[in-house]
Amino acid sequence: MSSSVEQIKERLNIVDVVSSYIKLEKAGAANFKATCPFHSEKTPSFFVSPTRQTFHCFGCNAGGDMFTFVEEIEGVDFMGALKVLAGMAGVTLTKTNSKARTHRDGLFRLTDAATSFFEKNLKESKNAKEYLKIRGINEETIKEFRIGFAKNEWRDFFDKFTQKKIPQKALEQVGLIRKSEKGYYDWFRGRIMFPIADSSGRVAGFSGRILPVYEDKTKNVQAKYINSPETALFDKSRILHGFDKAKLAIRKNGMCVLVEGQLDLIMSHQAGVAYSVSVSGTALSVEHLQLIKRLTDKIVFAFDADQAGVFAAKRGIDIALAQGFDVRVAAIPEGLDPADLIKKDPEEWVALIKKSIHIIDFLINTALSHKKDPERIHLEVSNMVLPYIANITNNMEQAHFVRSVAEKLNIKESAVWKELDKLKTKNNTQRESTQKENLLKNNNTKKLKDKIKEKILGILIWQKGLEKPDINHIEHEKQFKKITNEDGSTIVKTKSISKERISELVFEAEMYYKNALNLELEIKELLVNLEKETLKEAFEEAMIFLKEAEKGNDETKVMVALEKCHNISKKLEKIVNK
Repeated sequence: MSSSVEQIKERLNIVDVVSSYIKLEKAGAANFKATCPFHSEKTPSFFVSPTRQTFHCFGCNAGGDMFTFVEEIEGVDFMGALKVLAGMAGVTLTKTNSKARTHRDGLFRLTDAATSFFEKNLKESKNAKEYLKIRGINEETIKEFRIGFAKNEWRDFFDKFTQKKIPQKALEQVGLIRKSEKGYYDWFRGRIMFPIADSSGRVAGFSGRILPVYEDKTKNVQAKYINSPETALFDKSRILHGFDKAKLAIRKNGMCVLVEGQLDLIMSHQAGVAYSVSVSGTALSVEHLQLIKRLTDKIVFAFDADQAGVFAAKRGIDIALAQGFDVRVAAIPEGLDPADLIKKDPEEWVALIKKSIHIIDFLINTALSHKKDPERIHLEVSNMVLPYIANITNNMEQAHFVRSVAEKLNIKESAVWKELDKLKTKNNTQRESTQKENLLKNNNTKKLKDKIKEKILGILIWQKGLEKPDINHIEHEKQFKKITNEDGSTIVKTKSISKERISELVFEAEMYYKNALNLELEIKELLVNLEKETLKEAFEEAMIFLKEAEKGNDETKVMVALEKCHNISKKLEKIVNK
């Protein structure tokens, strides 16, 4: 019987998978093209090959098969992509034996079991069910979002799960228990539990809202909401609450509504605005926006209708504008949050979203709505509005708002452009500095080189453990070490990757390549691509060194850098022409 991966590949075509996320156009007789969903571009450089069942972007070098594409566009790991594609293909994922299961997969099974446990608790809690009813949440929504309840006891969850022989370490690793001098205790107590899933629908963490009956209003020491800590599954900067349920609606409606709280999100979905997501008590990050950008370039911020609300969301708005989003505002009436407004009048919420206006128009209108002297208004527009206009990447859109500001303030456009140019110069200097830092430091974004490296590692270690390997893993290991400068007598002792991650990579390799027709050819191609990406990285570093040398007028360093760039370029050319 073929593996789940092979069944999926037999039933799905990469063109159908990719076109369910982005719009493809014919490119010649056989291929398809589109603007790349992984970086900003105006001219399409993203191509899909039905013959090879692969995609490749000539702009950012992203590439791979349908599994790689789903991993990238959904922001999930291999198992997450497997689940998404299995759903598309109608393939039932069978349970593998316990030895083959990865540690990470085990943690996901644990969070799912915890979700079921909290759901059962909710059914037995009169106070918790009454609270949700008061907030306007119906039974259907409770089931859809798997809302639960954590009892107001110190060790209820801990005792129940350790009785099932679940290791304490695993419970701690998913952030459900904590350790004190007196021993372990439940992290969530007396709280309504909102599971937070990754984009493939697997529960990664939780947000807990204290039940009012357990609030200590005299001491004011309890946070109204607490979230799971950062774990191997739960990365707050990469997970958007509700994104797994909102994906299709975001793509269909061409916009994404951003709310702040868990109840706001759930009530918005209940009201029919299923294209809503929440940041779950953290700041909106670049990673969050990259997830959204792959589905739409229009984002609606729903916050209080005053400048304080704008200021609270300022960083997120800045990033969104810089990434080319059409940023809009749905101004909530003073004194209400979305959840309260929806409970009062769901239709008004839907109307507010439809009437949302561009952030620049909102800020100009806000500045002009108060009776102030012209000088004060000009200063407010200069401080509050122009920085946002400076962040807009579309030149025509930027010119539109410059004209709008000039008309509303009754001043010349040239005066607005002059102030804007000052801001642009300042922003460009800061951006160049940031780009340089990001190139030189090891940030959290995994590079293409590292992904290829991990894939090769998984194959080599998997093959090394077989009685009859399918490839000459010894020779390939030598080439791998030569490219990566890895030391040690065995590839398993690779310093840059943990033992747990290696176990996952071996499992992924076996799942993916078990029925490969020519694994020898596959790994040779991977090694060539690894060498190519390694040289590209070295070339970028050499170029930075060259620019620094040129700025310092150091002729010796310039000559050294030029020679290094030339040598790397020759090696790259040789690989490309192989």
